[in-house]
Amino acid sequence: MPSREGTLVHVKGYIMNKLFEKGCFGRRGSHGKHMTVMNLRGGYNPRHHGLFEEAVEELESEGLVHTFPARTGRGTDRHIVAVIDRLPDARALMNLYRRSVKLQPLRSDLKEFS
Repeated sequence: MPSREGTLVHVKGYIMNKLFEKGCFGRRGSHGKHMTVMNLRGGYNPRHHGLFEEAVEELESEGLVHTFPARTGRGTDRHIVAVIDRLPDARALMNLYRRSVKLQPLRSDLKEFS
């Protein structure tokens, strides 16, 4: 059953899928590519941007993402990465989102982008 736009589950799936597709992976204390938490909202219906902070907090408490302060050209912003070891655990969440927007579900080996 797909999730609906504007629900917390949908936003969490969107965030995890975006991090996965952009290759923003890491672990606590070490990360490669990352993005600002504010940039996560790009591409999602602006009416629902208020759900993103709660979604990020839940994903972090579940151990699926890690956030940290990082310098940008304008100061310090909060950045985010998907915890690479937990991607298999996030696959169901990503697939709920992907089905709702008519994308192919991710394979169990998560090799779509390798």
